[in-house]
Amino acid sequence: MGIPGIVLAAVVKLTVLEPLRGMSDSNQAGTPAEQPALGETLGTILRNKTIVHIAMGGALTSFVGYGLGQWLPAYFMRLHDMGIAETATYFGLVLGVASAIGTVLGGTLADRLSKRSTRMYAWLPAAGVLGAFPFYFVAMLTADPYIAIAILVVPSLLNSLWLGPAFGTIQNLAPTRMRALASAILLFILNIIGLGLGPFLVGVMSDLLAPTFAEQSLRYAILFATAAYFWAGAHFLLASRTITADLQASGAAENGNPAAAAK
Repeated sequence: MGIPGIVLAAVVKLTVLEPLRGMSDSNQAGTPAEQPALGETLGTILRNKTIVHIAMGGALTSFVGYGLGQWLPAYFMRLHDMGIAETATYFGLVLGVASAIGTVLGGTLADRLSKRSTRMYAWLPAAGVLGAFPFYFVAMLTADPYIAIAILVVPSLLNSLWLGPAFGTIQNLAPTRMRALASAILLFILNIIGLGLGPFLVGVMSDLLAPTFAEQSLRYAILFATAAYFWAGAHFLLASRTITADLQASGAAENGNPAAAAK
């Protein structure tokens, strides 16, 4: 599955010109700039509390998302006797579309609500993940699989609200020459914690619970995994405490006012 990406990368390399670094800097327009070293970028990111909390909130949200994405189809096939084709249809069309809508809606809502307070860029992701938990809880305990899938539409939308605000905020907080690498580091963290641990730990929990709950073990493993939303929500709420000051400081730095940025 990686072959198309490699081919596309080669096409982009051969046909797309790399823009001059520094073109986006308000105080250095048109002046080529050097790419900061990895260590310098890491240091800048780790010193910024808002970025750290948003990255951790996103990673923990991805932990739940990837874990449930891997195991919910198996849950409906094992405990509700749904077929592979039927399960794929519901998850691909119903829940997939809901997640896509949530992704677009999150960015749109955050931009509109941020006119009242820039803290909305952190509050909205927090509200999304914390609001998603009760719906997952009810869906996992619902006997009718079709009612359960209908309920899952809501948290599938809510747990996607964080993506736009999170990535947009990190782009606004990272210095211009560090933005691409900052996004790459964020994606690395999301995949290591989310994709690397989510599906694995849900499976481990299911195995550990099997002696007690038998075939119901997967149900409770999924419920335990969704509890990570509270941890994720806490990080987003902590980010809301510093996001306004950090965005103001970032804007001052980009406009060439280091004194204001330091303040």
